[in-house]
Amino acid sequence: MNLSDAFTRRKEIQEEISLWTNRLECSGINKKIYLLDAEKKEIALKEATYREYTIEECLQALHNLMEEDKNLAIRISKTNARVEVELEDFDGNIRKVSIAELLILKESIIPNMQKIVQCKPVADLGKEVKKLQGYIEYESIHPIVKQVDDVKEGVKITKQVIECYTKTVVEDFGITRRQQYDEQDKINHFARRVKKALNEANKAELVS
Repeated sequence: MNLSDAFTRRKEIQEEISLWTNRLECSGINKKIYLLDAEKKEIALKEATYREYTIEECLQALHNLMEEDKNLAIRISKTNARVEVELEDFDGNIRKVSIAELLILKESIIPNMQKIVQCKPVADLGKEVKKLQGYIEYESIHPIVKQVDDVKEGVKITKQVIECYTKTVVEDFGITRRQQYDEQDKINHFARRVKKALNEANKAELVS
């Protein structure tokens, strides 16, 4: 039995435990329903239901399953501590890694890396920009309008007049969309290498 088989068996054990706990709930009683006459004397057996398993049978089956699961968990833990596989890490270096490290990479490190690159600001290049050292700069001008009342030929007229302007200067330190895509691709390639390494590690035979 290898690691992959052991993980599969532990899932099966959980399903079997659920099955036997359901059987345990139904193992407490047998029930008979009799038809009675007006004087409450038995005429016939109308219905009967019997338990399929005794309480003792259910408890023994559950005990055996939990023992098997505990032993598998111990063997998996011992195997995980010994097995190492080769992995090309994020920076392209080949090194030996343990299953524990692979699981941390898969379940924690890589998801955080993906979240970080998604949250990186992306520069707004869809306008006229000035490229400076480490950032780009662009500006926008907007009018400030006020309402003015005027009277013409006895009629009051309200019109809008530009009073002044505001100029907004933005220093944008974001990366380009291409840079974001390249970083995402690199992380995705790394994730696939980690998954492949885990699959290889799961072929290891369980220690006794």
